[in-house]
Amino acid sequence: MRHAGRGKVQAALARHWSNQRARRVVVKVHIARAGPTGAASFAKHVAYIRRKGAGREGERGKLYDRSVDEADVKAFNDRADEDKRQFRLIVSPEDAEQMKDLTQFTREFMSQVEKDLGRRLDWVAANHHDTGQPHVHIVIRGGNARGGELLIDRKYITQGFRARAQELVTLELGQRRLREMDPSALGCRDAHLSTCLHLVETACGVGARTAGFSGRGARG
Repeated sequence: MRHAGRGKVQAALARHWSNQRARRVVVKVHIARAGPTGAASFAKHVAYIRRKGAGREGERGKLYDRSVDEADVKAFNDRADEDKRQFRLIVSPEDAEQMKDLTQFTREFMSQVEKDLGRRLDWVAANHHDTGQPHVHIVIRGGNARGGELLIDRKYITQGFRARAQELVTLELGQRRLREMDPSALGCRDAHLSTCLHLVETACGVGARTAGFSGRGARG
């Protein structure tokens, strides 16, 4: 967001967290503002990520948080009733199908984000398997003047989130092998993943800043 936001120093170190052989992750971030309908629009997005058909077997997407596998939707929406903004993330590891547990990955990812931002975050997430690429939707409360607003530095949004996600996936699966880095193969895989995520964005009306594979920052 602004230079006053949290995570600026950590984002500046992002180039040290990632390298050419790191596992690739796309992170898309959308900052939703409380418009005329206020918290109703926030609750609508939470309902979207837990919609029927999002699960691995076509079941409803399961909403979870840092410690509970079935988060209290109403309680989360009630806490966000006076929030000014909502941070919406789509996190899509290229090798998500090889990972043991997307839920545990998300919890570790958000724990590291909290350390980077120096603040405990109020968040929920749901894993989606309804496109050709498994991915995670994360919703973070943006707070309000009374309870404390969450401001995140733009560089952390465009670089820091992705670098932390790549770090964790690489730690689990190891670095990419040289044959996996063939430019022609990567081009095809990039196109496939971009198409899948475009379908996701279209479905949820996301106009997002993207932290993609190359580490070049925002695209859009």
